[in-house]
Amino acid sequence: KDYILISNQPDSACQTSIVGEWMYGALEGFMGCEARQREDFTRSDKEIYDLCVSAHQFARAKHCQRGREVRVFVFNITNPQEVVEGLTPRITEVGRASDGGPFVFYKDCKTFDTEFGPKEVDFSEHCYYTYKYSGTEDVDLRQEVITVNVGLMEAIGNSAGNIDYMVAVEWGTLALDYLNATTTMAEDYIRGQLLSFAWPNNFGSHFLNEFSPAQGMGGLRARDNAKALFEMVLDPKQEHCMINGTQYDRNQCTSMAKTLAIFARRYYESFQTFDVHPYGLGYKDGAGLFVRAKIGDLLGYYAGVDDPLSSYLFPRKVSWDVARSRTQVEVSASVSAGRADAENGELNAGPIGRSRVVSNTIDDLGSYTRFQGRSYITEFDWQGCRPLGASGQVVVPPEGPYPPQCSGG
Repeated sequence: KDYILISNQPDSACQTSIVGEWMYGALEGFMGCEARQREDFTRSDKEIYDLCVSAHQFARAKHCQRGREVRVFVFNITNPQEVVEGLTPRITEVGRASDGGPFVFYKDCKTFDTEFGPKEVDFSEHCYYTYKYSGTEDVDLRQEVITVNVGLMEAIGNSAGNIDYMVAVEWGTLALDYLNATTTMAEDYIRGQLLSFAWPNNFGSHFLNEFSPAQGMGGLRARDNAKALFEMVLDPKQEHCMINGTQYDRNQCTSMAKTLAIFARRYYESFQTFDVHPYGLGYKDGAGLFVRAKIGDLLGYYAGVDDPLSSYLFPRKVSWDVARSRTQVEVSASVSAGRADAENGELNAGPIGRSRVVSNTIDDLGSYTRFQGRSYITEFDWQGCRPLGASGQVVVPPEGPYPPQCSGG
């Protein structure tokens, strides 16, 4: 087993004529058996329910409860095109296909590395979710809704509030190859910004060689190069940027950044009446800002939603993270990351060790839990792309995802 009891043997209240019954018998017969209480503390709600059903085969409705339920209410934006034009969103609730009720999941949490002391219990915990209505899971959770794209919101929040930052990094660079941009085309757009009237020779070639993802040009480095350009432009202290080995002044760098934003829009609008992959919407419907996706993916119960706009700095799959199961391995990795950040002097929102339950008496077991790490995040350090704790210390969330320049990202 992965837990340690105070005593290796059950106490007198656990004794029965059947060896080991205290561990698996009906709980009502062992309410004073502390060993049974400790045993059940390490079990998930599903395991406790299954034990109860086996002990009360003919009275399960009276004695057995399945456990914690998570109810999720989902809303659909019905007028995305009007929202893009600045009008107020209209939303409608979307529920179960049969009765319109909320989506309900069982949340089963199981402890591991559990150690019982005289007055407390130290443990780690991982949780998994199961949809309550298994018979209609497919029809319920594969309904599609239009909602705000959480991946892009994360990307915008981590690009100093400039929407063109990540859009231009992803779509702007892609457009240079997709639209077969030429040096003449690039130079016309760059000069058209009217920020500089003196340009070195071959500046159009420098631009394409730096930012086009085409083979033989920027390639896999194109997005990194574009990100560095925008970071330079957003930093008022920087006066120059290096493009394809040539130094450009601030106005020239800004002209190139604005040109990438123009190409991003051209790429976006080139779809016209076609849906922009993978958002399932046309550009007039706000594809990218909004996404049409399956409810199960949005909740994180399934794989998640593809988001190429944020995948450069974030995982390609994003979700609301409402009903995403976690394994013991994931929790252990999160604890390790928390400890590593804590050693660097930073407050970590994730677990930095095992959680603790104070248990002076068996009646109090589970009544007070102190979880390691932070419970609330009050502010956000946009430039550093990390939340801040109440005292102003940097907080790295337990799961991220955050850009590579962030500690723990």
